[in-house]
Amino acid sequence: MSFTPTRRVFASSLIALAASGALAQSGYPNKPIRIVVPFGPGSGTDVVARIIAEELQGELGQTVIVENKPGANGTIAADLVAKAPADGYTLVMGGSSTHSSAPSLFKNLPYDPVTDFTMVGNTVETQFALVVRAESPAQSLKELTALLQAKAGKGTFGFGSATTQIAGAALMKRLNLNVTPVPYKSNPLAITDLIGGQFDFMFLDLTTAMPQIRGGRVRALAVAAPARVSELPQVPVFAEIGVPNFTLYSWLGIMGPKGLPEPVADRLANAMTKIMNKQTVKDRLAPTGKPIPPVARSTYPAYLREQRDGWAGKIKDAGIQPE
Repeated sequence: MSFTPTRRVFASSLIALAASGALAQSGYPNKPIRIVVPFGPGSGTDVVARIIAEELQGELGQTVIVENKPGANGTIAADLVAKAPADGYTLVMGGSSTHSSAPSLFKNLPYDPVTDFTMVGNTVETQFALVVRAESPAQSLKELTALLQAKAGKGTFGFGSATTQIAGAALMKRLNLNVTPVPYKSNPLAITDLIGGQFDFMFLDLTTAMPQIRGGRVRALAVAAPARVSELPQVPVFAEIGVPNFTLYSWLGIMGPKGLPEPVADRLANAMTKIMNKQTVKDRLAPTGKPIPPVARSTYPAYLREQRDGWAGKIKDAGIQPE
């Protein structure tokens, strides 16, 4: 069948439109980009996001804005980005709270953590410490356990993320203690009430915890890691104080909505690879956790499924029921 002149014109127009779309994508970015952070300012996720935003700005030659959208264990921010236009201008600093544990914590999660996102680069794995306020009589996990036992079910712990909720619940189950969890929109908000004596303990990522520890406002009793960490060499890991195999890491990564055009996704992924290979960036990220080496973008769906399934097991072991 031969084209009529009208069909030829129509076909040429489609080709021209496709070409212009490709050119627009290859010109990405031509306006500011925003990275939505699921937790409040000062959180570990926020600190990492701001380092990455500054570096991306240099790599992409475009303004990169960090926007905090805390709430619902980070799922408000993740859902916002999942439903954003797939053009590369709205990204999220996702991670263990929003993409690994959320499917097991919420019965009706409004997004699929694997299929509704295009992941373009990992950043760090973070570690967590068990902390109490400086004025707490508990100088060790043993003393904290005795304190909570004496409260006979009236003890409390705060949390501002899914990972810290899971850590607290898992430890209480291991110690056979009945303690009430108190939720916050982000960990920095919870710290204020911890210092004020509103609850007994909490878990904190080291990025958020260290300024409070150095300032003498909170005390670390243990670190959920396989070996002592350089930031807190005097603080034992749980295995040293009678709680074996109690470790906790969370990951953070940059992602956009599903369906990002390949040129855009590749541009972001290449920029993230350059950033994460810089020694200066590794040094800047080191206090926030262990930088994760760049990997091929094609491996991320499998990585997200693996993390989701692994955290599902942690949540089950902690005895947390989905909301």
